[in-house]
Amino acid sequence: MTVRRTIMLAAVLGCTLASCGGDSDKAGAKAVAYAYSYAMANYDVAAAEAYATAETRNTTLRRAAYYVDQVGGDYIAADTPARIEITKVDLTSDTTAYAIYHKVTPLKDFCDTLQLRKREGQWQAHAMMRIVKIDTAAAQAAPPADGGNIRSAQDLIEKQKQTN
Repeated sequence: MTVRRTIMLAAVLGCTLASCGGDSDKAGAKAVAYAYSYAMANYDVAAAEAYATAETRNTTLRRAAYYVDQVGGDYIAADTPARIEITKVDLTSDTTAYAIYHKVTPLKDFCDTLQLRKREGQWQAHAMMRIVKIDTAAAQAAPPADGGNIRSAQDLIEKQKQTN
């Protein structure tokens, strides 16, 4: 009877510890997803680097830094501050996860996903850049006078065409 109790106690404790570890892991992934998304949404590429994988720093963030330089201060000022809400985090394995986030800025309102990788015990954003063709001149234009809500680069280009 004592052996059986010991085994049951060990099983209950093991399950409890595993679930606590899972919650802690999920909280860690969520914190990184928020910090990275918030930095990127507010055009702070340097702050985002602290939360990114090496691959992301060497590709996506290099391109993002170039993009921020090209867009210019007027557009950035019009598109900040950004609010971020992490709406879901799913641990897909011990070392991979994804987060769904909602981003709201004065010019945009949308949801997107962010991949996360656990490296050396730490969650990191693994956001490989998607290439989007954008009219840089339209991106540098001032926000629409009517205060319209721009949700994408295409919306920005269409709004710019309407004002010309």
